Amino acid sequence: MSKIQVDLISGVTYPVDLYVSDVYGNNKTFVSTITSGPVPPVIDFTSLPSIFNTAPAVMITMIDANLCEKFEIVDCEPLPTPTVTPTSVTPTPTPTITSTSATPTPTPTITSTSATPTPTPTITTTPTETLTPTVTPTITTTPTETLTPTPTPTTTEPSTLKALIFMESADDATGFEDQDKDILVYMVNNGATTWFGFQTTDVPDLSQPAQLADFLLWMDWPGFYTGTTNVPPVIKVPVPQTNGGTDSYGNSIEAFKFVTTEVTGGTITGNIWYIVLAPPVLTNNQVYSSIGINYNNSPLTLTYTLTDYGLDSVNVPYTGTRWANSTYRVYTQSRDNGFNTGNPGVTDMTNNYFRGGTLT
Repeated sequence: MSKIQVDLISGVTYPVDLYVSDVYGNNKTFVSTITSGPVPPVIDFTSLPSIFNTAPAVMITMIDANLCEKFEIVDCEPLPTPTVTPTSVTPTPTPTITSTSATPTPTPTITSTSATPTPTPTITTTPTETLTPTVTPTITTTPTETLTPTPTPTTTEPSTLKALIFMESADDATGFEDQDKDILVYMVNNGATTWFGFQTTDVPDLSQPAQLADFLLWMDWPGFYTGTTNVPPVIKVPVPQTNGGTDSYGNSIEAFKFVTTEVTGGTITGNIWYIVLAPPVLTNNQVYSSIGINYNNSPLTLTYTLTDYGLDSVNVPYTGTRWANSTYRVYTQSRDNGFNTGNPGVTDMTNNYFRGGTLT
């Protein structure tokens, strides 16, 4: 009979089933179930089928309650054939052989009785029983399957992204107010090097790393997030992904074009520069070559105003905390070309409207 001794099991969920097979996985035989842990202490199983008595090596397989499986090839250690030298009272001695099979190298004990001295023959005895080697595998079972993977998104999901309408008033870029109220002071105080806002420096060249860095700083100005006495906070606008129906102002809903949006009269003061940011993932990776604008209370009479081609061709990767993290494209035009309205110190009492225009 063969024997398996298990010294250590770790990283499993009980109960654990133990199987043995040949090194190719054939003749796989259930041995026993370990119902609880921990192991150690050492567990011995002596019910190994006799088919494995003379095997040079076996495969030990353990399967835990989560069906996580671990196998290991274990070399068997056969016992040597002992040489027995008994002493007997007659020419035909009858030795009694007591052998121990609990360790890899058993030592047989010979017990004999002699009354008178007699010649001592040398007898070579071959036991008919194959002594069982002790197999001591160290099996560590580690589940390799993650049943419930947890995705780690690197950007905001498209369903939560929106287009953003920024409004920069010249009355908020004088250089004489607190930085939370004056964007020029904010840009200077926070490390801008070449570009200080639309009202101060005109349209940026986002292909230049320094101006791109300044633009990302500009996006985080507190006045855009909280609003000022001259402009409301940035307006977040849905971008439909399918055609159908009309929006709340009566214009048709078209896929990838942000819906008609109102800047309410009486909420903006001074010359206002409008800038629209939209993620390409919402525009089917197209760009707005024009945006519909009306500054005279008429959402159904929009003028489709061309956007700056050089500006809208640059990806702006935003990773700050004010707005949804994504890549944006920037849509506006240079001063007095359609994205500016209003006069210094004057509050605009008309409703202004914007809508996604031509996609190219």
